[in-house]
Amino acid sequence: MERVLYWDPDRYQELLNELKQFQHDCGGPSNRALARLSVQVKREYRGRWELPVLSATAISDVFNHVRKTPQPWDWISCFVLACLKYAETQPGQPARDQSVVLSEWRMRWQAVHRADHGAARPSPESARDVVPAEISAMWEGHIPSPRNLSAPEWRILLRYDQHGVTLYRAAEIHGDLDASRRLGVLALLDGQDLDARAWLSRAAVEGHPAAVELLDSSDPVRLAVQQATELGAAAAEAADLDVALIYLKRAANFADAEAEFQLGEIYLELGGPEAAYTWFERAAQHGHPLAVTWLIKMSRDALRNGLTPPVRAARERSEGDAERSDDEPSGR
Repeated sequence: MERVLYWDPDRYQELLNELKQFQHDCGGPSNRALARLSVQVKREYRGRWELPVLSATAISDVFNHVRKTPQPWDWISCFVLACLKYAETQPGQPARDQSVVLSEWRMRWQAVHRADHGAARPSPESARDVVPAEISAMWEGHIPSPRNLSAPEWRILLRYDQHGVTLYRAAEIHGDLDASRRLGVLALLDGQDLDARAWLSRAAVEGHPAAVELLDSSDPVRLAVQQATELGAAAAEAADLDVALIYLKRAANFADAEAEFQLGEIYLELGGPEAAYTWFERAAQHGHPLAVTWLIKMSRDALRNGLTPPVRAARERSEGDAERSDDEPSGR
């Protein structure tokens, strides 16, 4: 835990207001829902980042000033990650880059503890250029030798996890053309047009056909979505689900039915029937021919085994959370 020597009450109140707004923007999960999701977040980051488990009471106490001192960064980050995880299950939510969002919130949290009252508050955009020393605490143990990373590698890590660093090193050190093409595809889908063009040009000049096709296309984003879906499907076939999710989630942000269907299959394999049902439902809405079959099968299997169908379970839980949240202090 980081030692706090000074904190600004006004900035802390502003941080709490922004966190509450972020909770609302992510679909308005109740405090109990966030507490449940924090267990999943802790499990996902185990071995890389030791995060706390939130409780509904603690969340309420923080926003209602029962807990009067600022929460540590680990608590803030777990709250943000739980909100993001909830947003992933909600239709119509915008695409959010988890690593960039975390960097933005870390800089806001740091501003609370800034000793100089007159110091300018860092803007969220500056989080994209955060230096390794400022984020090393976030990713302690995330990779074997963090001190061996260059500043560009840290930025790649924050965007695309360890897979991104592997691609970056393959492209920079070994001249791997497909690694350059993959980085170009990811950058293109993240709206990083200059980075995308740089990576794709590096591969295209050496004749990589997929990179050439992207640069020559009149609709490169649509083509990048198609390539990302293919890359994600190949990773899933190889049982590399973490890599598959990097590509498929970005493609799904553009309403690609095949990517959504693949995500449904992955979450079904991971034991998340409600998330799987949500992705199959989106794939069906966008015309995937097998998605409806899976929706019917999942509902029938649940009923046959005496269980609540995934879609009904999700809705009942959501309604229950909403009813219980009416009894909780809002913190506003």
